Amino acid sequence: MILMIKNKPPITVFLICLFLIVITLFYFVYYIRTEELIPDSDKNNEWSDLLEHFNKEKSCISNNIEQEFNHIYDDSVPLTTVYTSLSIDVSKLFKYSRVEGILSLTDWVPRCPKEKVYSTLKIRFSLPDNTKNFTEVCAEIIGPQEYLPMFSKQSCSLNDAKKNKEKNGYLTAKVTRQIDNTFCHGGILVKLQFNTNIEKSSFANYLSNAEKNVIYVHLLWASCLLSFLTICIIVYAYLYTEKQIEGYGEKYKNFIRK
Repeated sequence: MILMIKNKPPITVFLICLFLIVITLFYFVYYIRTEELIPDSDKNNEWSDLLEHFNKEKSCISNNIEQEFNHIYDDSVPLTTVYTSLSIDVSKLFKYSRVEGILSLTDWVPRCPKEKVYSTLKIRFSLPDNTKNFTEVCAEIIGPQEYLPMFSKQSCSLNDAKKNKEKNGYLTAKVTRQIDNTFCHGGILVKLQFNTNIEKSSFANYLSNAEKNVIYVHLLWASCLLSFLTICIIVYAYLYTEKQIEGYGEKYKNFIRK
């Protein structure tokens, strides 16, 4: 074995790297098996991607209800609510006290979509009185649990204080690439700018037991396979080195006899 290490530096370095990979995989196997709460990084990153997607959409606020707000999802769909801050130019929205409507999910899907894919999320927020230009408000986004993250602490809270004006506006949105000449006919085009800087510590999304079991099985099989491969390479290298030594010994003996 010592001769193999001295005479075969490349294979020695390869085996060391392979051995370290095996140790790392077994560590992750142990971590997945024993840790109760494992952060779901996909769900956390999806939220920032989703907010950036909304920032690129065209939005319109009007008096017309294009889709019934309370009947978008079936009763069997588990819903969740997220509160997030957004900036909006309210200078043209002075007649509205509250806005509710639909955000489009066209061209966006979760990284791990389930069987059913949804095309919209619900949004609502209140508008302040006597405010000019851009202002920050707290928006309530409602949608299926698989599309929205969980938070240990919401980034903002709705202000339901009594307003001087009581009139609702209805929001619709579409992606920029869609051509629709009738979009926002009679309405007001607005720019929604969601805050995409989210503190990672506020997320409370964790892998389910089913997801952890799948990861555990894959890591375990990969660890065992690489361990078997490492042992085979070591045995082969050892036997091949021994055979070479015997061959050199025979040649040396024949040379001495001559």
